[in-house]
Amino acid sequence: MKYLLLVAIIVAVTGPRASGAAGGDLPEGTGLAGKYPGDLGLGSDPNVILFYDYEAPKSWRKGWQGNMKFYAHTTDKANVFSGSGALEATLKKGKTGNGGQYKLKKPELVLFQRVYLKYPEGFDIGKGAKFHGLAGVGAGKPDWWPQGSAGKRPTGADKIYGIMCLGKRPGSYYYHPHQRGGYGDGGRYGPAFEIGRWHCFEMMLKVNTVGKKDGAIAFWLDGKLEKHVPGLEWRNTDELALNLVLDHTYFNNGPPKDESLFLDNRVVARSYIGPMVAARPKVQKRPEKKPLTEEEAAAKREAEKKGVAAKAAGKLFQMARQAERMGQRGVARRLYMQIVEKYPDTEVAEKAKAKIE
Repeated sequence: MKYLLLVAIIVAVTGPRASGAAGGDLPEGTGLAGKYPGDLGLGSDPNVILFYDYEAPKSWRKGWQGNMKFYAHTTDKANVFSGSGALEATLKKGKTGNGGQYKLKKPELVLFQRVYLKYPEGFDIGKGAKFHGLAGVGAGKPDWWPQGSAGKRPTGADKIYGIMCLGKRPGSYYYHPHQRGGYGDGGRYGPAFEIGRWHCFEMMLKVNTVGKKDGAIAFWLDGKLEKHVPGLEWRNTDELALNLVLDHTYFNNGPPKDESLFLDNRVVARSYIGPMVAARPKVQKRPEKKPLTEEEAAAKREAEKKGVAAKAAGKLFQMARQAERMGQRGVARRLYMQIVEKYPDTEVAEKAKAKIE
């Protein structure tokens, strides 16, 4: 009895715990992106809110607020996941880095964000970093970026905040009214990153129904659900919902040396996105052959007939020349005469006539 009471106290104090893929009915593997091989056309899907393939050098900047100066467009094929362009984040030793936000036109109750990330060879993650995320601020509250609200427990009416984290293994970090301390809850999940290859990150944040603990946050790595935290109460008012997409590349204490990492194919949507599926190779159709007219068919047959005649006449002419070289002039003459009689309309027949004369 004492043991059960202790467990109940622990759960009440610490709040909801993370569960694996078995903790909910969230999808894995192929998602919305599976309908659009190579992500081609994905940006036009009605469930997609933001889509960036980073092909154009500057179009990705539109709508973003904050410090995005450490990002630069790259066309280095070795550091592009798909297409011809990607983003390079340049980070200086000891500098925390920065990031920004994109304010949505319409608040949402559930959002997914997917982005591809690559650590180049020799990359040192140091003590880890905050990555991209999803957030919301209440009516009349300042946007997330100028708030400076780290270490402040949310009230349920002021903010919602959840992000992916970087490290030797991926991680999570999220603020909610029932968190265990002033700073948010979170932790590491999934396998270690493979340096030098692209990984697909995705996260989901679902806002709760006011008065219920039915909110959730979840994280995927390369299409596998690695962490799912259900039973969250993010808010206590309908005025608070998701209205910000966060772009963090923020290193705690800064990276141990000057570094670069690469991002590509970012998507924000209302449903699970999943990894990109390979683009199908284009199959070139053979042009359909139109049936020949009677005149065209007759001309074709005549051309074929002339071709056969020319080939036969040429072969006889070669035999006649060979006979001449061997001193068999009578044999050669008969062959020349055969060419003239059987294939009079060929060019070789004229040469044969000249030989006879």
